[in-house]
Amino acid sequence: MAERRCRMRCASALLVCAVALTACHKDADEDLRKSTRSWRSTLALVQSEEAKKNVSAKYVKQVGELASKSLSKEIGKPDVKPDTRRDAEAVIKLANEAAK
Repeated sequence: MAERRCRMRCASALLVCAVALTACHKDADEDLRKSTRSWRSTLALVQSEEAKKNVSAKYVKQVGELASKSLSKEIGKPDVKPDTRRDAEAVIKLANEAAK
């Protein structure tokens, strides 16, 4: 019985350590790639919907401002690769054009 409790505690401790290590590890480059892809799609969608008169120009402007602001925060992280940074910069440019 005592041996089983000890194994359960050890297993629990290992699980907590694994979760903590996973939560602490952040891949800035991967995060920026995902954000860039998501914002590119979002901008295309809202612009398409604006052309169909389903959303207002004000909404497209707000989405563009938010995309630009969000990506601009992520782009300066030191772990971001040059290719990822260039892709994000291109989407920021699209976002700024949408925000006009």
